[in-house]
Amino acid sequence: MSTISRSLLIVGDSITLGATEVVGTEVLTHASQSFVQILRQNLPSLRIDLDAAVRRTTTEAAGVLPALLQKFRPDRVLLMLGGNDVDLNWRRYIVSTGTKIVHNVEVAKFEENLRRLVAEARESGVMPILSDLPSLDLAGRTLWLSTKAGVDVAAIVRTVNANGETEVRERLLAYNDAVNRVASDLQVTVVRWAAQIPSLPHEQRFGPDSLHPGDRVHPIIAQTVTDTLRRLDVGPSVSVPA
Repeated sequence: MSTISRSLLIVGDSITLGATEVVGTEVLTHASQSFVQILRQNLPSLRIDLDAAVRRTTTEAAGVLPALLQKFRPDRVLLMLGGNDVDLNWRRYIVSTGTKIVHNVEVAKFEENLRRLVAEARESGVMPILSDLPSLDLAGRTLWLSTKAGVDVAAIVRTVNANGETEVRERLLAYNDAVNRVASDLQVTVVRWAAQIPSLPHEQRFGPDSLHPGDRVHPIIAQTVTDTLRRLDVGPSVSVPA
């Protein structure tokens, strides 16, 4: 049985910052209420600290996690990471007109990083919690990128791969499979908020950049995290895929 947590550290990226539109490393717009703000309202007795950075990957997080755990000394750490790992290096993709398809962190390295993050947390006596990964809207994303880059990114995608949407889904599945393997192998709880949002209409699901969660998603994230933490406080500290 798990003990009741009094402190939670959230290590994340721009989603944790509540970003709904990001250009480079600059957050242009924010959710009206981020999931962290809602969490603090839901769980007033829980101390919630956060350390987040735009475009943070699991590789970068693995390098800073030990110091963060030493600084905040939480009972649990929620690793809200992965979206930047799975994303393409769009600048390279556009410059090469689609011939260089490179993910920021390839799936094998992503899985290796997750295992390292779990080990680092446990070595510090902290319970790690993972997160599943949301998809993007390829049509909306390429339109947004086209406007920002001054290049028809959608045309490049169609030229290189007519089944772009299928490829996006398959790539996301590979990374979420890596999360599931780590969760199953190492008996780690997963907050599965992303699995709950595909049915939302586009305008509710995404922010302006068709990548970051919109206003309606943040309450879903907060409720899923809240429910997960409450289950951990009363039962076995593991949630693995069937």
